[in-house]
Amino acid sequence: MTAERIADFEVVVRHIPGGTTFQAPGPRITSGNFVLREGETGVSVSRAAITTSDALLDRIGNRDNGSLTASATVEAIRGIGFDVVPAPLPEDPGHAEIREVSASFSSRADRRRLTELFGFSENV
Repeated sequence: MTAERIADFEVVVRHIPGGTTFQAPGPRITSGNFVLREGETGVSVSRAAITTSDALLDRIGNRDNGSLTASATVEAIRGIGFDVVPAPLPEDPGHAEIREVSASFSSRADRRRLTELFGFSENV
């Protein structure tokens, strides 16, 4: 069975924790938000049509510590050499992952390109 392909026009949201590791002055998103952790196959995002920014923050964020969300289109992410694939979780049916294709999470330049695509959601 082939996994559903996420359409290019879809928007995905990512949790951006508070603190200077993840938010630089401005605030702006740092490349630290796109470091692939050991054992992970991709960077977690949620499909905005299924999981709202508020629902994502309620599930994994901490508003009191400055958690925010940021969003980007799947088309833009694919355009720089990553893919976005469904990876539903019981607690988040809209969960997806950004995965490497021709770009790499180990490249700081590629992670910076991702930060340039993602804009803070309305919860800033």
